[in-house]
Amino acid sequence: MQFLNDELHRWRSEAKSEAMHFGKFTWDLLDYDGPRNYPKGKWSKGMDTGKVTKFIELLISQHDHGEHEDMLATILDGCQSIGVFLWVVFSSPFFLQQEEAHRAIAGGYRFLQCYSQLARMAVDSNKAPYKLKPKAHSLAHIVLEMLCQYREDPNSCVNPVAFSTFMCEDFVGNVARLSRRVSPKVQGQKVIFRYLTCLQRALSEES
Repeated sequence: MQFLNDELHRWRSEAKSEAMHFGKFTWDLLDYDGPRNYPKGKWSKGMDTGKVTKFIELLISQHDHGEHEDMLATILDGCQSIGVFLWVVFSSPFFLQQEEAHRAIAGGYRFLQCYSQLARMAVDSNKAPYKLKPKAHSLAHIVLEMLCQYREDPNSCVNPVAFSTFMCEDFVGNVARLSRRVSPKVQGQKVIFRYLTCLQRALSEES
């Protein structure tokens, strides 16, 4: 873990734009209790996932693979594939262009193939680091829906980010923090006042 965080610190120094919302990796953050339990990242911001995969790409490309050559090569392939998928959907409008849709579908599908292959490798080695459900299963439905739309009309593929909820969840969290700072007797009114004040400040800074 110390090696991992040293590499993370070095990567952050070299790529300042890639800062994440968590300070360092811990066993609790990875939810890792041993090789017989399914770990999962518990970082609060979903956008950090794309940055973590970029960091993993760096680690694999700069260090010897040794006896885990096949697994690490598959991990690298999966990280690169999901990186393409995430880059396309987060940089595209509501309807994806034909080329964008094709790249996103291909990247998402390739990632699912890599993940399934890694799950099989883990089972064969009597370990459990890759859980197919529910996250991978949900992504499979997203990619399948995009593929069905693409087959109907290559220019009718809807960007799945249009249905994401992380911005709404962040908004609810912001309102919750505002509400904790007012009197319960006038909570509704005061929360609205505080929200409008914060909104005016944000708009002023933006302009």
